[in-house]
Amino acid sequence: MKKSSYQKIFSEFRAEMALHNQLAAEFRQAAFKVGSGIAGKHKVIEALAVKAYADWEVFTEDLLVGCLNRDTSRYAEHKGMKLSKHLSRDLCELMVTGLGYLDVKDVGNLKGIANRVLVPAYNPFGEIDGADARSIDDFCKIRNYLSHGSRQAKIALERVYQDRHGVNRFVEPGKFLFAIDRQEGQGKLTRLQVYLSAFSTAAEDMAGYLLRRP
Repeated sequence: MKKSSYQKIFSEFRAEMALHNQLAAEFRQAAFKVGSGIAGKHKVIEALAVKAYADWEVFTEDLLVGCLNRDTSRYAEHKGMKLSKHLSRDLCELMVTGLGYLDVKDVGNLKGIANRVLVPAYNPFGEIDGADARSIDDFCKIRNYLSHGSRQAKIALERVYQDRHGVNRFVEPGKFLFAIDRQEGQGKLTRLQVYLSAFSTAAEDMAGYLLRRP
């Protein structure tokens, strides 16, 4: 039975992150015009942030399904079921998503799901290190505010601003992400680019783990 291609999953995600990073860099250029000026650039950055997190969700779900496609024995043990070790990718996708969609709260939750359903040899999610996990979780709070705009989402985002960046007043995510990240020391990357690098590094760490296997 033909197995999912890790290379395809990773290459598609790399391409998406590279494009997001390129756009984020271009938006900083004074020569790059948006109809409503700097406010327009902030709005475009916000849309880009929502899309980037959606790409991460698609990538991690595809990877989870692809890894399950290699060996379903841990899933069968977790569910108390008798299953063939090798099932089609379509069946594996159904096993992961069920009748709805995969609702992952944060990286810790993602790792927990992976630990329950994937055998260690095909479980790369533990390779996401703590710093990248925190950045991804913080970015999720930015996405949540942009998507929902609730008071609860705003409070959670304010904590990210204060605790991670020392920003003690609320600014809209577009303005926040458009700013240069001084914490990196180089003063050349926007905050959005720094967050995007966490996604890319996490993906490469997982790729290194999996691509050593057949």
